[in-house]
Amino acid sequence: MAERPGRGAKDGRGVVSIDEARLERERKSPPAPRRRRRRAFAFRWVYLLCFAIVLAAAGYYAAQIVSLQDELEAAQADRKAAQDERARLENEYAGLDTPAYWEQKSRDMLHMVRPGELIFVPPDGGAGEAGADAGEPGEDSG
Repeated sequence: MAERPGRGAKDGRGVVSIDEARLERERKSPPAPRRRRRRAFAFRWVYLLCFAIVLAAAGYYAAQIVSLQDELEAAQADRKAAQDERARLENEYAGLDTPAYWEQKSRDMLHMVRPGELIFVPPDGGAGEAGADAGEPGEDSG
């Protein structure tokens, strides 16, 4: 190896041995493994913290998705019920304009009959409703 002048040689020739250079470096700086362990420990905590944040966010959004799916199913059930009700009402409305509907309503509510039909009226004024209003025979209603 060639000599390098001005390097503060210990053996008088200006060349420092490898062992002496290593010792000098260790004396000037803290031991490398300790620094690496501290840095690795710090990075582990940072990674763990990042992982915990990502896991918490994923859990939160998963819960949001589940609740939205439940709301969607409830809304679809409500929509289906509303569609069924609408179909029933449309069928009922379509039947309101027919002569058969008005004839039946006239018979039921106004007690109308066709020409030539005979009506049989019970003596108490009706079987179910009128009989309940008239009272029991033998009672004094006054």
